[in-house]
Amino acid sequence: MEEERSNKVAPPPFNDAHADIILRSSDYVDFHVYRIILTHASQVFRDMFAVPQPAGGRDAGAPVIEMAEDAASLVVMLRCCYPGLAPTITSTAEAVQILRWADKFGLDGVAERVGREFEEFGEIESKPVEAFALACQYRWRGVAVRAAKASLKLSADELIEQQADAALSAITGKEYQVLFQYHRSCRVVCRDLTRYTAWIPRDINCFDKHAHTTCGDTKKMGGVSFARWWCVYMQDMGHEFMQEGPATVRTMGYHLQAAIRGMGTSSCCACKSVKMCLNFVRFAQWLQLEIDAAIDSVALQLPF
Repeated sequence: MEEERSNKVAPPPFNDAHADIILRSSDYVDFHVYRIILTHASQVFRDMFAVPQPAGGRDAGAPVIEMAEDAASLVVMLRCCYPGLAPTITSTAEAVQILRWADKFGLDGVAERVGREFEEFGEIESKPVEAFALACQYRWRGVAVRAAKASLKLSADELIEQQADAALSAITGKEYQVLFQYHRSCRVVCRDLTRYTAWIPRDINCFDKHAHTTCGDTKKMGGVSFARWWCVYMQDMGHEFMQEGPATVRTMGYHLQAAIRGMGTSSCCACKSVKMCLNFVRFAQWLQLEIDAAIDSVALQLPF
C-alpha cells in the first residue's frame, strides 16, 4: 500500500482555515487561499476558475489544486496576488524571479510595479546591459534610459564583451543594436564637440583670437588656428571619447593637467599667464556641460 503522506500547511496568511481553495505545491505544502483574491490578481486563475473543474481531492471541505511549483515559488507568486504582501525587490535576481511568475500566471500590474522599484535599488548602474534587457522586454522607458546612460561607463570593447545571462537572453538582436548604436552615437557627438568650435560661446572662446594676434605657437584645427596646447587637448579628448565610455571621460582630468603643462612650455608668454590658465579651466567646465547635454539629447532618441 502507498504510504500516507502528511502535507504541511503554509505559513500565514496562507493557512486560513476559512479559505475556499487549496493550492498544493510540488513539495506537498498546502496553501489555503481565497478564490476571489486569485481571480482578481491573475488572468490565469480567472481563466481556470471560469471553467468547471473536474472532481478531485478535497481537504477540510476546500478543493485542492495540485501545482507544479514548489512552496518557495508559490510564496513569491501569492505574495504578488495578496494586497499589501508584495515582496520587496532588492536585486536584479529577485526582479527576474518575480517577473517570471508574473508572466506565467498573468499577474496584473506586477511588471509595472517591478519597473518602478527597479529604478530605486541601484543595480542599473552596476549591471547596465542586464537592466537594459529587462527594460526592453517590459517597456520600462525610465529604466532603459538610465541603463543606456550607465552603459557609457563601459568602453566599446567592454560593451561587446558583456556576457549573456538569464536576463540578457530575453533581449532581441535589434534591441541590443539600439543600445550599441546609442553608445556609439554618444561617443561621436562628444568627439565632434572637440572637432568643431561653433558651439563655443564667444565670451569664453579667446583661443582663436589669441592665436590670430599674439601667439607664436599655433596649430590649425578645422581650418582655424588655435594655440597648440589647446589643439592637443581637444584632439586627445576626442580620441579618448571614441576609445572609452564617454561617461568615464572628464574634461577636468588628466588631459586638462597635460594641457596646463603644455601652456607652461609654450613659447608664447600670454599662454603661460594665470589669466589664460583660468580661462582654459572655465572652458573645460563649459565643455563638460556640453558633453552632458549632448548625451542627454541622444537619450531622447531611444525608441521606448
